[in-house]
Amino acid sequence: MGGGGGGAVGGGGGDAVLQLAASGSTSPNKLCILIGTSGVVGLTVDEYFENSEGILQFYCNVMPRRWMVFGCTLAAGGSLEWFREALADSEEAVARLCGRSAFDILSEEAQQAPLGSKGVFFLPYLAGERAPHTDPNARGVFIGLSLSTRKPDIVRSVLEGVAYSLRSLGDMLRRKSRSEIREVYISGGGALSNIWRQIFADVFGVRVRVLKYSEKGGSLGAALLAGIGIGIWKRLEDAVESLEIIHENDYNPENHEKYERLFRVYEKLYPILKPAFDLIAEEAQT
Repeated sequence: MGGGGGGAVGGGGGDAVLQLAASGSTSPNKLCILIGTSGVVGLTVDEYFENSEGILQFYCNVMPRRWMVFGCTLAAGGSLEWFREALADSEEAVARLCGRSAFDILSEEAQQAPLGSKGVFFLPYLAGERAPHTDPNARGVFIGLSLSTRKPDIVRSVLEGVAYSLRSLGDMLRRKSRSEIREVYISGGGALSNIWRQIFADVFGVRVRVLKYSEKGGSLGAALLAGIGIGIWKRLEDAVESLEIIHENDYNPENHEKYERLFRVYEKLYPILKPAFDLIAEEAQT
């Protein structure tokens, strides 16, 4: 709409909604994952649906007559950051000497481990959890360690555990919205790791894409809306479609089949460990 002084004024949106939409979720078939300290899984939907548990959050979308629904985990990239600070002194030292990122070195180590991390599972509940299990007592867990476990297995288990956690949220969104997810878009720091993108593709069983400038977050979405306001694009869908795909990882059907079995094991671990989490929390208060 017009304004005084020749400027243009347009509508905006919340930062999370703008980032999820601009990073790729412009339809119910395109899931978006933001990997920062926390992890957010979001989906554009056409209709509001039942959310009696209150685990998911609904917002008006920046696309007309649509909603943005998402769930949040508390330690996605934060789990790898914790690992770097607590257990990666040698990688930090090498990174300083070589002028590299310790996260790149950890990603290279993870590539040395086999799919499934030799049976090691990581539950990324380092800060309690918000979704899909709303539980302040939940804690981070490595389970399945053995005498054959090596550091690359543990690093990879962190990447896989975060992917499993976000897959749980993605499945919840898919079931509740009755959507068929055909593509996953990733943004945030975790999108820089090729092995992590490939793990996400294989765990979700769909192609994973990263759009250019998606690391800019909500500011990219605001810029795209401004472009719509001055007539560069007619719809946000068109604006997002114009962005270059800078990374693309196709899933491996054989790997996906293996991850499906491992994911079913992962899904059973929280209910089994829930009594232990509560017992530990109770003891900590005495």
